[in-house]
Amino acid sequence: MSPTPPNSLNNSAQINTQINTQINTQINTQSGIQIDFENSTDFTPLPTPESFKTWCRYVLEKLKKTGEIYIGLIDPDQMQEINHTYRHKKKPTNVLSFPFITPPDIQTNTLGDLLICPQIVFTEAQEQNKKLEHHFAHMVVHGTLHLLGYDHETDEEAHQMESLETSLLKHWDIPNPYDSPLGSDL
Repeated sequence: MSPTPPNSLNNSAQINTQINTQINTQINTQSGIQIDFENSTDFTPLPTPESFKTWCRYVLEKLKKTGEIYIGLIDPDQMQEINHTYRHKKKPTNVLSFPFITPPDIQTNTLGDLLICPQIVFTEAQEQNKKLEHHFAHMVVHGTLHLLGYDHETDEEAHQMESLETSLLKHWDIPNPYDSPLGSDL
């Protein structure tokens, strides 16, 4: 008697996942863009991992940039600890961007990491009366622009970055996130 084979449905799902991963990697490699996604939270509701990747990829393609970006979803405690360590602020925030600074003797296409706190994004979306998916898209676009060197420290920088964000978000019919009567905490 032969051993019972593993559940064929699970094997099928694993094979499909492996094939999709290989296809995504090939597509990403061909375009010069690779976006890795990890969700380390139990928070729901969330857009699909593919949505996060699509938003990020679109920014890179529109600005004719290539490279690798990691998008990580983390809980408020992790975000607060990281925000305190790197920005000296003792509270969680919606998104943090960490551009990769390449040492002179290293060649890499790594652009950096985006960390997003879904609980904060959810709360902000409710408080600002925004669609949750729209607010997540805004956080990805905003964070990706930071990885590409955009900032909002001065009024001129803020105007340039906000205009670009608004223009990019129009692709998905997302209204200007800065038109909210409650403003933004970016």
